[in-house]
Amino acid sequence: MEELTEELSTAQMAERAGVTQRTVQRWIKSGELQAKPIRGGYYAINPLDLVELSLPLRADATPKEKRLSYDELFDKFIEVQFDLDDLQHRLGQAEDKIERLNRRVTELTRERKATTTRRKKRDTRKLLPYDYTPWRAFARLHGIPESTVARAIKEQTLYVERGNWKSGGRTVTEAFDYYEREMFYDHFHTHPKFESCEDCPHKLK
Repeated sequence: MEELTEELSTAQMAERAGVTQRTVQRWIKSGELQAKPIRGGYYAINPLDLVELSLPLRADATPKEKRLSYDELFDKFIEVQFDLDDLQHRLGQAEDKIERLNRRVTELTRERKATTTRRKKRDTRKLLPYDYTPWRAFARLHGIPESTVARAIKEQTLYVERGNWKSGGRTVTEAFDYYEREMFYDHFHTHPKFESCEDCPHKLK
């Protein structure tokens, strides 16, 4: 049977055998563990010798601390190797499942974001009150340039009502009420571009 050889440090041997590093050094010094120094604190050993030293004594052990035979140790070593291979295989399967789950979570997150983006935002606009008129439309109706009316609003010669309304499928944020329409007439009816409408002079009846 071909002898197994492995290169390990005393710290690695101690961890594998479940003992202290000092114990491993004692085994090497006493010759209980055949270890050939190779490089940088590493030794060439037969891992089965390490297994043998780490196992408890058999019940029928002699005072000379008779231990398991080499063949028994080799069988146990192979059994452990098979268990290790099986665990590594199961670990690989578990990692594959985790990776698939992570991909699925990523896909669901993207779908949810896309759905949220596509979802129509709630319309918080109210209907334009029946006695309100969008001032821009009112200005056009009377032939007055929007810029001229906007300047009068900025200078507070005219006033507007502000809000968030909808009218005819459009958003309205500034409008004239009946009083402001009357002010518009008083301010612009002498303007050279002024055009009367059927409701002029917009006096409250």
